[in-house]
Amino acid sequence: KPTVGLLPTDGIIPISHSQDAPGPMARSVRLVAALLDAMAGTDHFLEACDDVTLGSVRIGVVRDHFGAHAAADSLTESAVVRLAAAGAAIVDHVPPVSLPDPPSEDDDEYLKVLLYELQHDLTAYLATRSPGSPRTLAEVVAFNSAHADAELQWFGQEYLERAAALP
Repeated sequence: KPTVGLLPTDGIIPISHSQDAPGPMARSVRLVAALLDAMAGTDHFLEACDDVTLGSVRIGVVRDHFGAHAAADSLTESAVVRLAAAGAAIVDHVPPVSLPDPPSEDDDEYLKVLLYELQHDLTAYLATRSPGSPRTLAEVVAFNSAHADAELQWFGQEYLERAAALP
C-alpha cells in the first residue's frame, strides 16, 4: 500500500481522504515496484528491488500454525526453502506469540475516522454527479438495498449504512 498522498486520487470515488491510498496491484513485488514508479513518476521503487540480499535477515517460522491446510503448508514450506537459499537465516519452530485482541469496532479510532470521512467525502462527491444517479449516501444505500441481488452479492453495506446514520 503506497503512502497516503503519494499518488493523486483524481477520478477515484472517495472513501476517506486521510486513508485513501491508490496503488498498483500485480503478480510480483518487482512488477508492483515498476508500476508504482510509472504512476508516481519516480525510479527508486524498482531500484530498491535490485541487489536484495537476505544475509542479515532472520525469519522465524511458527510451526504451531501449520497443519490446518496442506496446500498452504506446502507453499509456506517452499517459501521458507527459497528464503533460506537466498541467504536468510531461518529460525525454525519459533513458539507462537500471543497477540492482544484487536479493538472492538466501538474502540477502533481508524474506523470512526473512516466512517465520518466516508459520509462527508462521498456525500460531496455524489452531489457533483449528474441527475438520475444517486446524489446522496442515503440514495446509494437505498439503491443497493433495492438491487441487493446484484449490488450486495459479494459484500454488504454495513459501513455505508453506519456512515449514512452519522450526524
